[in-house]
Amino acid sequence: MKKYIYVNAAKEKFYVTDEEYRDFYRGVDAKRKREQYHHRCYCTKEYLWKCDGDCDICQFHSKGDFVSLDYENEEGMSLADNIPGDMELEQIVADSALLDELFDKLKELDPDGEKIAKLWMSDPNLSDRKIAEKLGRKQRTFANQIKRIRKILKITAQIDS
Repeated sequence: MKKYIYVNAAKEKFYVTDEEYRDFYRGVDAKRKREQYHHRCYCTKEYLWKCDGDCDICQFHSKGDFVSLDYENEEGMSLADNIPGDMELEQIVADSALLDELFDKLKELDPDGEKIAKLWMSDPNLSDRKIAEKLGRKQRTFANQIKRIRKILKITAQIDS
């Protein structure tokens, strides 16, 4: 059976070799799974053949768990309407970018960086001892590692601000 790649924008099938098929769908599958994780892709199994990774034009793509400052709720209020008057939008965007950069750096410094970030976000008062316990690490070792990581993140934040 010949393999093909369906391109949504062209509404056309392109027949390819097995290697081209695997290479193409490796990236597409990863993107689709990421989009599904964030509740932005609702593609059913019967239409997976239509997935080409171009989510912007896909009929199964939705807003998901990302909310824009311009998004209006049922009452017609947007998140931008709730920003305190003394805070500048530019500062909020800069703070958000810095936070993203710090989380990326954390993921780079520790293989469990994403888990640590999720634990911190779920409960900011969670102790290092509890985090070490959840990660299956020794508390003292984790405390030393996180102390070093916090120092690096603090330096990174000072450089960027």
